[in-house]
Amino acid sequence: MIQLSDSYKINKFDPYRSRQKSKPFQRLRSGPIFFIAAIIFLIYLAVWVI
Repeated sequence: MIQLSDSYKINKFDPYRSRQKSKPFQRLRSGPIFFIAAIIFLIYLAVWVI
């Protein structure tokens, strides 16, 4: 989470660098692994709240 927030701050100041670095991240987000991880994370949050 810390690395993501740091890269987000860098992307705001340097849009060209963010375009180059965002390509592999976009592949992960569109991929099924990220989708499954997001579902597991949502279930974990729901269980923790309950």
